[in-house]
Amino acid sequence: STETSSATTVQTTTNVIITVAATLVTSTVQLTTTTTILTTTVAATTIPATSLSAATSTTAILTSTETSSGATIQTTTKVVTTVAGSTTTTSEPISSTAQATSTTTTAPMTSTTQVTSTTTTAPMTSTPQATSTTTTAPMTSTPQATSTTTTAPMTSTTTGCPGCCGETVATGLNNPAFVTIDSTGNLFVSDSGNLHITKFTSGSTTGTVVYDGSGSNVSPQGVYIVSDGTLYFADNSNSVVFKLINATGNPTIVAGEFATPGNPPSLFNYPYGVYADSGTFYVSDAVTDVVVKFFSNSTNGTDGTVVAGSSGNSAILSGPAGIYVVSSSGNLYVADNNNDRVVRWLPGADPSTGGVVIASNTLGNVNGVIVTANEQTLFVTDNTANSVKKFTVGVDTATIFAGNGTAGSGVYQLYAPIGLALDSTEQYLYVVDSGNGRVQRFYIPSC
Repeated sequence: STETSSATTVQTTTNVIITVAATLVTSTVQLTTTTTILTTTVAATTIPATSLSAATSTTAILTSTETSSGATIQTTTKVVTTVAGSTTTTSEPISSTAQATSTTTTAPMTSTTQVTSTTTTAPMTSTPQATSTTTTAPMTSTPQATSTTTTAPMTSTTTGCPGCCGETVATGLNNPAFVTIDSTGNLFVSDSGNLHITKFTSGSTTGTVVYDGSGSNVSPQGVYIVSDGTLYFADNSNSVVFKLINATGNPTIVAGEFATPGNPPSLFNYPYGVYADSGTFYVSDAVTDVVVKFFSNSTNGTDGTVVAGSSGNSAILSGPAGIYVVSSSGNLYVADNNNDRVVRWLPGADPSTGGVVIASNTLGNVNGVIVTANEQTLFVTDNTANSVKKFTVGVDTATIFAGNGTAGSGVYQLYAPIGLALDSTEQYLYVVDSGNGRVQRFYIPSC
């Protein structure tokens, strides 16, 4: 019996009928064995080539020997089964003084092929598995041959996963703006309407206030935490940038002068987006239309360096909002809010002429921007469309990743989204759903 699978499955059914006739003459016993093999071939059924690896299974009866010893007749039957080039032979004694009857039982093949039998029949389906037993009576034992065919794994799609359609991970907020994630998965949200920075531990939707700016009318906007636990945030009401050591305690001004608006590089009119790493931090000024870079040891009033845009030139940047720097390359991505696009500057590029538009297709009032570490996928919040849009870097074609284009409070809906963050595995995207006062999480592989 031969089953062969590659791009197609051929089913061959073989019925083996063994007739054993015994004739007893005085002290001599004569055993006559007749084997008839009937073969039926069934039409091939095509299956995907990826479903199965090639497998061939062959079962055959090789020999039958009868010996006489006293009044006992012993018949030795050898069964040879070959699967994908591997042969197994099993011999079992048959003791009888009378006529023997052979019965064949078959079963369908599914998943991994396992054949137990002298006679094998099998329809092969996606991943084959079959058990077939032949019993000859009266027998002291049943010959068995076991063979296994390993098939190529089948591809499956994850469904029903947490967060596929949007999962609320932070609530109780008032016009939140931006979000950042520390190395242990804790969220820090600039709760602008409440003048707070609120921390949400992993798995809890109820936050703890780590900074309360109500006494000085501090309105947190862009927020970013670095690996050592230092938290940077922009205060647009007082035109400064603060840092919190270990994301707690009293903040220190690291850029701008408190309640003193002015033009960069030493002052701000409206500091908004923030990005930071271990040695530097970046701030977008949404009124002056520039992005300024500072060293981490900066203090109030220190001059920074304009790295993107030109003061008052809205053709380059207009109302820059969220910013993100890819640590491996140093490339700076800016959400150019009023120009409805994302612009990228390479390290050292001219702030006025070096920007390259990376994404603009179907965008409106972009606020948040983030890029994967390999710099292949870009996510952008589209405030006008109440959605997050996804781009392949270098291809200006948008697909809606989160939200359905209509403002709403359903788990799959967004209302005026702003900030974005990725977890360390880049499996989850966090979206500040400002109009609904919450943060939503989306599982990237399934969305």
